[in-house]
Amino acid sequence: MKEDTKKNKNINRRDFMKGTVAGMGVAAAPGSALFSERIARACMETVGSPQGTVPQISPSQGKETVGADVVVVGVGISGACAALSAIEGGAKTVLLEKGGNYTARGNDNGCVNSSVHREAGVVLNRGELTSELMIQANYRVDQRLITTWVDHSGEALDWLRSKVEPEGLRASLDLTEGTADDDKEGPYKAWRTAVTFTGSNAKLMSVVMQIVKQKGGDIRYNTPGVQLIRPGNGRVTGVIGRTAAGDYIQFNARKGVILSTGGYDNSPEMMEKYLRPSDLRIERFSSTSKICTGDGHNMGLAIGADMDEPPHCLIVCNGVLKNRSVFPLIFETVSLRVDKNGRRYVNEDGDYCRQANANAIQPGHFNWSIFDSSVDSVAKQLERTAKEEIILVANSIEELAKKMEVDPEVFTATVTRYNELAKNKKDVDFGVDGRKMKFLGKPPYYAAQVRNFALVSVSGLKINEKMQVLDKEGRPIPGLYASGNTSGGFFGDTYPRNVAGISCGRAITFGRIAGKTAAAERA
Repeated sequence: MKEDTKKNKNINRRDFMKGTVAGMGVAAAPGSALFSERIARACMETVGSPQGTVPQISPSQGKETVGADVVVVGVGISGACAALSAIEGGAKTVLLEKGGNYTARGNDNGCVNSSVHREAGVVLNRGELTSELMIQANYRVDQRLITTWVDHSGEALDWLRSKVEPEGLRASLDLTEGTADDDKEGPYKAWRTAVTFTGSNAKLMSVVMQIVKQKGGDIRYNTPGVQLIRPGNGRVTGVIGRTAAGDYIQFNARKGVILSTGGYDNSPEMMEKYLRPSDLRIERFSSTSKICTGDGHNMGLAIGADMDEPPHCLIVCNGVLKNRSVFPLIFETVSLRVDKNGRRYVNEDGDYCRQANANAIQPGHFNWSIFDSSVDSVAKQLERTAKEEIILVANSIEELAKKMEVDPEVFTATVTRYNELAKNKKDVDFGVDGRKMKFLGKPPYYAAQVRNFALVSVSGLKINEKMQVLDKEGRPIPGLYASGNTSGGFFGDTYPRNVAGISCGRAITFGRIAGKTAAAERA
């Protein structure tokens, strides 16, 4: 791989880990064997109820009534695309956002066979990709939704591109994923699905929201949706919002309400109820707004919507140090990993989501990543970090073992065995591509204690291909749609990191479909 390509890869992955542009604080999940009390308190410091409970509000409590065709609840990339699509469909559109600004996350926007792909001469195999996503989810997802993303994500990206490129945002294919010499993340194929825009998704959202405003979108910040309006078992006719002053406003929607409120990352109760316990063994959240309390999920459930069965999917990554800072070398290198007893336990070439799974079931829920000084660029990074006393450094393997508080004999045997495999370029123990293994022989040696962190929850209300929310009988609830991380049926056991940018790509695609479908409804 060319050196400049490697640099871009490092930047993209670090940008992915940075998460949001709207208030980068830190919150972590409850239920962790590591920091349960502190984490629960952090989650409680939210805007609104961390339980995501739905208040019972009568129309008479509203101080104002606002009429619209479509009301979009939540303004991230999915809600923004839903609103823009609805406006272009001729719908008078109101956007409600809980926070004081929109939310922009990530860098990679996953899509299949877009114009950006065609310009780069890349053609992705539709059937192969669909099958891989189904297999990775153990078929515990709705294949109709997988197919919808595969078939329409390129079209959605092209639509978005056509809006923002005249404003100076250039779309390009991430050439660091799925190239000829780097087409695997462990056993998985690395798919070239990621399209990036100039300035990442922070700039993308800024431009999209400018367009929404120019086209007449009525944007209401600091106004969360708190209750859907559904007379009896009929159509959803609107949503009640709450202003910063605590006043209620009734927003009537002649055509539909679209729930795009994100996940429930700041609701301790929902995380403990719906997530796998091992996924909650995390050091921190990288995503940081404290407003994602499952509002859309709970509003839908309150009127009879169905939701994905637990355990839900949380994007968990392996790669933070004891000071809770992200450790980029973990994402960029294949290094020896050992457990707290100094024994190797996993194929280190898997992506950081799978590595997180393996890490979470180890004693103490951490691993030691081991490096030497044979690669100058790596050694310089390690030396800087060691000076800050964040990682350990020693002039011998035995000395390093003592600092790690592991049995020197056990750890030395582990390193000796690893070096034998690296020298022979064949890992018969755990299956790492021998060409990627690095012989550990040049002091000083370094050990980084690495733990897991989380981004966002990505499961939610059950929907169909039109983004209509379904009831417990699988029937569409008239007038109600969901997209982005409020919607479900798409991710299974573990986030498929090797399909780069699929989270933001789903948000864009499903947001656009929801807006188009709602705008086409008969009032």
